[in-house]
Amino acid sequence: MSPGRVLGTARIIRTFADLLSVCPPERPRPFWLGEQGPQDAADIVCVLIGDHHLRVEDLPLCAVAVVSELAWPEATYGTTPLHRPCVEEVGPRIRAVRDGDLLVVDGDQGVVVVDPTDRVVAAFQAHALGIVPHRRLFLEFCHQPVRLPDGREIRVSASVESPPEVAAGLSAGPDGFYVVAHGPSDSLAETVRNAHGKPVAFAVHPEGCSEVGLAQAALLGDVTALLAPTGAADTLGAFRAAVEAASLALANEGLEFGYVRCGLLLREDISDPAAVLMPGVERIAAVMYRRDLAGPWLTDLLDAARSVVVPVEILLDAGYDALADQVLDLSINGVIVPPSDVQVWKEALRNSFAYA
Repeated sequence: MSPGRVLGTARIIRTFADLLSVCPPERPRPFWLGEQGPQDAADIVCVLIGDHHLRVEDLPLCAVAVVSELAWPEATYGTTPLHRPCVEEVGPRIRAVRDGDLLVVDGDQGVVVVDPTDRVVAAFQAHALGIVPHRRLFLEFCHQPVRLPDGREIRVSASVESPPEVAAGLSAGPDGFYVVAHGPSDSLAETVRNAHGKPVAFAVHPEGCSEVGLAQAALLGDVTALLAPTGAADTLGAFRAAVEAASLALANEGLEFGYVRCGLLLREDISDPAAVLMPGVERIAAVMYRRDLAGPWLTDLLDAARSVVVPVEILLDAGYDALADQVLDLSINGVIVPPSDVQVWKEALRNSFAYA
């Protein structure tokens, strides 16, 4: 038994002649193919059946591991050490293995896994890449939303200035994205695609956005258009009508489109909290400037939003995670922060309700 762990495909070896089919003699290669091509790369596990009388020197270099039905006599080792995983004396059950079967050979434990499951293969690959299990669990956990004991979720989204920053901010583990400047219409779909299924909210102006681009981007994921109210009561209604008209135009051309959510971008002590009562509002993003959420403006906004069952998220600068307790106390639905603060906020929210 030799140490190491590998993953490869089985090749049955009963005689010395079988080795020729495993690794044929080298032939000169055309210079344009380089020294090694994809067709030459194969992780082969030599499965030795019966009394093979082979030596270490006989095994091809392309074999990454050796599995032997019988014990390998010491005399066959010669003077060459076996620098690859080897499991010996596995018994006649190995005869059930066929050429091409996937094998995991663990020379450390003396274990051979035939036709491993997806979980076994994933564990092997994680081990080979040097990823320790608790690190992999953390990477999966950091993308999970904050859930309260009553099942309610608090979304922590990342605020980015432009569409190219969405792909870079994905590693921070946000539950969604808020894009300040959405750029040209053809970048909307690419932005949603880079979000990999996470909701994307665009700050838009009714007279300066592409309703067609939004409808096409909504086909790829959850898209919300956030408008700053201009004082006209029909601002949101007119924008919704423009989006529906753009969707109808796409349908007439035989093109697909998705549903665009409409919301409002309200600013503390500047916007009227009663704007949330406008027909068609599906989401509120409130821009806060203070380090204390206690105040009549936010209280009025939250009361109005609850009366029409509209989620409210607050948009904060970096370093405001000390407000996590107030976010929980006020039953705010989420926060929008810079990517660098996403995990800081998630940890603060989890610690707040864990020790409440």
